[in-house]
Amino acid sequence: MKEEYSLCGQVFSYHQLRRCYRCGRLYCRNYVMFTWNKNVLRNVPVCLNCARRFVSPRRLGTKYSPLSEYLARRARYGDFATLTFAKIESIIGANLPSSASQKTQWWNNAPSRVQAQAWMTVGCARE
Repeated sequence: MKEEYSLCGQVFSYHQLRRCYRCGRLYCRNYVMFTWNKNVLRNVPVCLNCARRFVSPRRLGTKYSPLSEYLARRARYGDFATLTFAKIESIIGANLPSSASQKTQWWNNAPSRVQAQAWMTVGCARE
């Protein structure tokens, strides 16, 4: 089975791709590095996106702060944004919890919820 790899647009067979130990996504060899994992006592593949989190200083704010920044930039050009789960995950650099796709209440505009603060702080309300 062949799959197109979205970052570089090349087509690889499944056995040529590597699964990131942290996020579980498939990457070609150009986007994976190996790092020692003391839990399994071996080198494991880690994608460059996850590896960046090891060496970059931690951002102030929450996991959803990058979503606020993205929506604030988009607000300059329009009042409405439709984002897929995959797009939101790429913006925040992490996977959404399973409840985000299973429960509509997760998306409510409750100020006590950290994810809702991400769009409410920039004036975006979910409809």
